[in-house]
Amino acid sequence: MIFEEIVKRHSVRTYSQKTVEDEKIREILEAGRLAPSAHNYQPWILHRIASVSSGGLDTLPHNGAVLTLLAVTGLTHKDSYKDIFVVSVVIPVITGLILVLLSTVGLNF
Repeated sequence: MIFEEIVKRHSVRTYSQKTVEDEKIREILEAGRLAPSAHNYQPWILHRIASVSSGGLDTLPHNGAVLTLLAVTGLTHKDSYKDIFVVSVVIPVITGLILVLLSTVGLNF
């Protein structure tokens, strides 16, 4: 049955003015929501991992918050490179890896 549908497939170059019923649209959206994904990786999990991992970019050395922190503490960029590296790179990478591991074992977060 699926093969027959694939063989009968064709491209539509023009569209009619006929409206589609709301129930059909809901049915199509529900089918898409229930469709399987590769290795059951849900798109929202990948989005969450990317969001958490990219949070470290907010602490790059020339960010306003970092510059304010350096001004308040009296540190120079050179004095704080290791601290900024840990906050900007190490913590987001470790957090991203933990989230990937949790999602691969099926835990939702």
